[in-house]
Amino acid sequence: MRNALVQWLVDKAQSDKRIHLLTADLGYSVLEPFQQRFGKRFINVGVAEQNMVGVASGLATEGLRPYTYSIGIFPTFRCAEQIRNDIDYHRLPVITCTVGSGVAYGNLGYSHHAIQDLSLMRSLPNMVIATPTDPFQVTKILDWHYQNPCPMYLRLHKNGEPSLFFPEKSLDLGEIIQIYPGVKKLDHTPSHKVCVLAVGFIADSVAKLIASIAPSVPLYSVPLWGRPSQKRFAEKIKQFETIITVEDHVLEGGFGSYVMEAISICGRDTRVIPISFGADIVGKVAQEKTLVTSLLFNLQEELLKLSSTCMG
Repeated sequence: MRNALVQWLVDKAQSDKRIHLLTADLGYSVLEPFQQRFGKRFINVGVAEQNMVGVASGLATEGLRPYTYSIGIFPTFRCAEQIRNDIDYHRLPVITCTVGSGVAYGNLGYSHHAIQDLSLMRSLPNMVIATPTDPFQVTKILDWHYQNPCPMYLRLHKNGEPSLFFPEKSLDLGEIIQIYPGVKKLDHTPSHKVCVLAVGFIADSVAKLIASIAPSVPLYSVPLWGRPSQKRFAEKIKQFETIITVEDHVLEGGFGSYVMEAISICGRDTRVIPISFGADIVGKVAQEKTLVTSLLFNLQEELLKLSSTCMG
């Protein structure tokens, strides 16, 4: 995903001199393609994330298009006041690009866990949350933002994610896209009573689990969401009777909570089954594959319960 981000920035910066990339002394072996081509538009502020947000905000007020880059938890919680006051409240078109969503850096311990970042960022009234499931969605999200400048939080995994989407598909705010079985926009009334909604890289593992246990249950991704699109999102999902949400984040303030809030807005009695990290994740240090096992196990249990019921 991070390579898709850098490639998009390099391609777009060739024709748009407003593009600037800022980093807080991270991204070595990743950001060099942009730095080497557009050195005057590449700013390494050092280990000073709060300053990075301030500089990016200043660039945006002058009509430029800045993108900040760092590891998930650092440019969010460490910069909460600056993002709120400087970017969100002024509706500046700054994208906070982070890598290492969830427990991607789990072997470095809880200081590197990005498991409350969605809670913080989606509480901001103008912030659009971007949770791509694969590199192709990263590109489409960036395309959307370029045409619709606004405060955005782009939550990336790292690299090596498989491609799940067809190139011709575009994205829009509040849209849900079916990724299992097949790929299509939800532009009709869903025929299923049950569905799974997944955000981020984990969608690939979720799709494989569904295919093996409950193949009649559709899986949807939600690439662009947040408070600005909650009513539209609510309309998209109100036809379902049961929704399972899957995220590499805690429940409190995360995607599962967002779905439950949306259900409340549309006045439905839809049952939401959230699959998310528990509080015990904080004290764990291990490879990501080990730490996300609990999510997939809990999803498996829920799918087994549903597999004997009528899904269509």
